[in-house]
Amino acid sequence: MTNTISAVVNFVEGKSAKCRYATEITIKMGGLNIATATLGGRWSQSKACSEFKRNPNVFTPCSGIKPETVKSIAQTFKVAA
Repeated sequence: MTNTISAVVNFVEGKSAKCRYATEITIKMGGLNIATATLGGRWSQSKACSEFKRNPNVFTPCSGIKPETVKSIAQTFKVAA
């Protein structure tokens, strides 16, 4: 298992007039999906990883991943270069 996290981002049109764009974000560790979130605005991969480390509570754990594991990963793992 690798000791870095990365993000996959997908831009989508927002569903309201207030938020024109949204970004679907998947946080990965190696080939394993850790957590997902849909955030308003356009997010780069590095900003998405930084947001995950700063505020992991916004992200929903993927299947088979416990919420406390997500928080632990956010605190201890590095962002892939």
